[in-house]
Amino acid sequence: MTVRRATADDATAMESLLLAEAPHITLSTDGAGAEPVLASMRADALARNMESGRFCYWVFTEPTDHALRGLIGLREGTHLYQLFVRSGWHRQGVGRTLWLYMLSDWPSQWSRPEHITVNASPYGLPAYKALGFVPTGPRAETNGIAFVPMRCVLNHH
Repeated sequence: MTVRRATADDATAMESLLLAEAPHITLSTDGAGAEPVLASMRADALARNMESGRFCYWVFTEPTDHALRGLIGLREGTHLYQLFVRSGWHRQGVGRTLWLYMLSDWPSQWSRPEHITVNASPYGLPAYKALGFVPTGPRAETNGIAFVPMRCVLNHH
């Protein structure tokens, strides 16, 4: 496996993974009502995010075929914006590997916060709990997606 920081050259492959996995977060399997969220998963939006300096992404690829197996995105050093793993690779440590790599490769433009927040899909709740996140509020539904706000206190050793 290879984990590295994503670049704009990865945006098309990132879009493919995100849109393939989007039914895990949308209320409707066809994405109806979630158009703004789905638009944020498009290659041009991802590239703009990276260029803005407000986001940093990391990707998990397999060295044999260089296929994207997962990605993690951090917004402004305080919010886990996206953590997606390709179906067929769930529950194999890809998400945890991305999370730990992100924590070890902290972007220099951001100070390390006391905690990181995430809006976890109901599907992803067990994975986020396994990473140390705890719910901070009830399930919400907006813009065609459901989520539970969560927070993880970071250890500063």
